[in-house]
Amino acid sequence: MPDLTGVRSVGVENVSLDEGRTSAPDYLTEAELIGLMEKNGIGTDASIPVHINNICERNYAHVQSANRTISPSKLGVALVHGYRAPYDSNNSSLSSSRYDA
Repeated sequence: MPDLTGVRSVGVENVSLDEGRTSAPDYLTEAELIGLMEKNGIGTDASIPVHINNICERNYAHVQSANRTISPSKLGVALVHGYRAPYDSNNSSLSSSRYDA
């Protein structure tokens, strides 16, 4: 980059505008979730599978059998939004095609 110290104006040669969209990260796989739980000291080797089983049995999330990703249910999303609501002034709608029933 050139030194522009003392320069009052600069000519513009080219301007472009690119339109794009960001996307949410992929859901975690079971193995990734287990790794993060271990890394953060959540549970023990024996209790981690129990925790994952509990969130599925309580219908907070579902394990997709094809790729073993864990996706939240509408109930799970509502629960997270409920916990965050007192602290989050930017509450978004729960309606999204990303969340299954």
